[in-house]
Amino acid sequence: MKRLELEREITINKPVKDVFAYVTDPKTLKDWRIGLIEHKQITPEINEKGSKSAETVTILGKN
Repeated sequence: MKRLELEREITINKPVKDVFAYVTDPKTLKDWRIGLIEHKQITPEINEKGSKSAETVTILGKN
């Protein structure tokens, strides 16, 4: 299997805690995750040790 590595950098003029809260909120993932089709939370916990989720994404135009 070929390895795919992506890197991207942006500057956001907001406090780190606000940005972290936004990018880790499952409700806002589609706002900024390019190629994200679906995000499902599997466990009731969100962003905690042991929490699980599943995602469907488009990579290079394919699901």
